[in-house]
Amino acid sequence: FFPKHKVLSITYLDNGEILTNATKRDSAGQELFVQFKSKAVLLSNGAHQVLHPDFYPKWFPFMQEKKDRVLLSDTFLRLDVYKKTMQRVVEQKLKNIVIIGGSHSGYSCAWTMLNGPASYYKNNSIKLAKWAKFPEGHIYKNESCEFCCRCGTNELPCSTCECLCLGNKIEYQEIDFEDLIPDYLEEGDIKILHRDKIRVFYDSVSEARRKGFSDFDEKYYSKGSCILYGYTGLRGDAKELHSKMLSGEEKRVKLVKAVTPEEQAEYVKDADLVIWACGYQTNRVHLRDQRGKKIQ
Repeated sequence: FFPKHKVLSITYLDNGEILTNATKRDSAGQELFVQFKSKAVLLSNGAHQVLHPDFYPKWFPFMQEKKDRVLLSDTFLRLDVYKKTMQRVVEQKLKNIVIIGGSHSGYSCAWTMLNGPASYYKNNSIKLAKWAKFPEGHIYKNESCEFCCRCGTNELPCSTCECLCLGNKIEYQEIDFEDLIPDYLEEGDIKILHRDKIRVFYDSVSEARRKGFSDFDEKYYSKGSCILYGYTGLRGDAKELHSKMLSGEEKRVKLVKAVTPEEQAEYVKDADLVIWACGYQTNRVHLRDQRGKKIQ
């Protein structure tokens, strides 16, 4: 495990080996260039979220002067931003909240607004008790540990190498989110704008039918044993929220089908808060052969 590394490029060499070029930061913060040779590379480099370039200039120009009302879902779901945003929502009694995007991140934002973060003790499996320590995580107390040893010593934990584990820098504190949850919201105050059908995960098509879910194309899911929306479907709390919305048990969140930017603008223009939840872009790494030609 090599923390604090950033991959710059990957080169497929003529001899069949793969050369990975990267930078790293040492304990003093100095950036160093490093290379790795391997027989294979597994890409698992995540993604990032950006606001669509047409959001302000073409689709919603009236929001140019109200940019403080627009957030990315990925940004909103960060603890410090969530706290700051919900403090403003509650203090100003904001009610007209629009979420653009009907998938995982959009539902996560709606659920978190209504319930607080999953780490909030009222949302954990114990329900009645607060976490006594960081949930399901081990905090490294020592400045040095066996996981970060780079000198090759046989003495573990290592007393020479600095520990780079993030855990030794984190002190978990329970936060009471009670005052950040708007208890005044009414029917349809949170609107989720979507363009297509809402995909919900089920273990099988048969189970989906038993639960009354039929919003899928029978042509692609003809067998009752087929897993339904195994990759893209809503799960967990998002799935439960969607189910409650359809049954009428949860009325504060409303689904609105708005296919075009013009249709969406009708809801965005008067919104107190707009959350853009329209997916992520893969963090790309350049892959080339030994002569610098791109490999697709």
